[in-house]
Amino acid sequence: MTETQKHLLKLFKEIIDICHENDIVYYMAGGTLIGVMRHGGFIPWDDDLDIMMTRDEWDKFVNICRDSLPEDRVLECQELNRDFPNTFGRYTDTSTCAIHVNEVLGDGHAGYVIDILVLDPIPDAEAHRQYTEDFMLYSDLINPTVNYSLRFNVNKERYIRAMERIRQEGREAVLQELEKRMFSYREDECDYYVLRWGGVTFLFEKDMYGRSRWGEFEGLKCRIPDKTSDYLVQHFGDDWEFIPPHDEQASHDAIFSLDVDYETIQDDYLPLIDVDSVREKWNKRKLFYFDHMSDRIERSAELVRAQAEMCRMETEQKCRETDLDLRSLMKEGKFDELQTFFNRYIRIQTSRMMVGREDFPGIQRFVNPMYADIGDETLYIVLMTMINRNLIAKANRLLDVRVLRKGTLTEELESVRSFINDYRELVSDYDLGREEDAIRKAETLIEEYPENFSLAMFLSRAYIEQRLFDKAEPFITESIRKYPQEGYFLKYLGDYYNYCRDEKEKAFELYHKAADSTKNGIVLFEIGNILKDSDV
Repeated sequence: MTETQKHLLKLFKEIIDICHENDIVYYMAGGTLIGVMRHGGFIPWDDDLDIMMTRDEWDKFVNICRDSLPEDRVLECQELNRDFPNTFGRYTDTSTCAIHVNEVLGDGHAGYVIDILVLDPIPDAEAHRQYTEDFMLYSDLINPTVNYSLRFNVNKERYIRAMERIRQEGREAVLQELEKRMFSYREDECDYYVLRWGGVTFLFEKDMYGRSRWGEFEGLKCRIPDKTSDYLVQHFGDDWEFIPPHDEQASHDAIFSLDVDYETIQDDYLPLIDVDSVREKWNKRKLFYFDHMSDRIERSAELVRAQAEMCRMETEQKCRETDLDLRSLMKEGKFDELQTFFNRYIRIQTSRMMVGREDFPGIQRFVNPMYADIGDETLYIVLMTMINRNLIAKANRLLDVRVLRKGTLTEELESVRSFINDYRELVSDYDLGREEDAIRKAETLIEEYPENFSLAMFLSRAYIEQRLFDKAEPFITESIRKYPQEGYFLKYLGDYYNYCRDEKEKAFELYHKAADSTKNGIVLFEIGNILKDSDV
């Protein structure tokens, strides 16, 4: 662990103690949850720690922290400090320094933090739409450094009216009115949660979280969502298990110090800044963005529409000119060949530029995606290729875009959707301890989809974890034959020799080969633990 991570772990232990003593349920969130599942702790390059609580649990936490916190600690949130320039909560160490962009003018405390995101109960999709508009306005009023509503093309007139009301009635009255609209739904009357975050108001089914189950984070027992796999796929896609390229291993920009508190640093630079002037410039910039919101979005859309049309024309021409019988290749299960053929279409059509992402910079295109329409028959072949080559989340997103742009799915496309739903269900069953049901469903599916890489991964792991060694060895051996380039399967064959045959030398030979030929972080983490604890 880095020194930053050690300090964040100390703060997290304090939160765990508060929650345990007061029966408060929390969940590990975002990249921190990836860390739990893929690394058993921090992602090596990560420099923050995120948790979530439902609104009812959050209210309990706020009330406890209002009166009782360790020395040099403060809970920053709108409930306790209207000068705090964020809509989520932060458990802060005031003896340190971590000044982010929206804290440079001295608003709120700016030490090392644990971010605490809130899950608000909400009844349905229409309420979620209204919540999103209201929350973007709320975020714009709280944090002048960021433009939230711009990404959804909403609140142009509302923001101007709200600012005028603030001048006349005061900030508190306007914020309280919005809070009453957004945060008043009762938990027992709602089937969904919405994430209280100005970046993206994610919508979740409540049973994704449940009462939580247990994971491990740097040796600490920690709470994770009941359907952790569903959560991670929704946030990060099917490849969340894999270590990203070095240039995607990002951390945060801030003024960090564990030795000097933030007030000491601010005392050095704040006298050099005309704070009122900077605030005024921020406000003018935000008004400028609101004034030109629609034009900016439309200009961006024009460029993406042109890219979509080019992608469509290129793909259709390629299909017309090829000597390959693409549907026959699909029936023969030659998905590696099909993936090569359709690689450019898949890469462009599923890119952030075309379909966005559920994150801060990608949400505008996510709610207004572009579609390169290559016809449903060709799309079916593309989607079958994707679901058989571990691109299930991207295939699901592509189906969503197809429905949004063209309406009802054909019978073939519905069959792809059905597979995706069945696959997600069996993964959730396994998460929730229904291992026999999950394995049975996977075995049924793989009879219909014998070349499916994701099912092969799932069954290889499940057979070993459930000690079904008679099934494991032939299945994993066949998977290695099908996918010789992926070391994932070598690891589980190593487990077979290690735990069933007690052939340690053979097992460890396979572990080393696996580690050299996979980017799967879970497998690498497990191999590391096995090798660390062994005398071989």
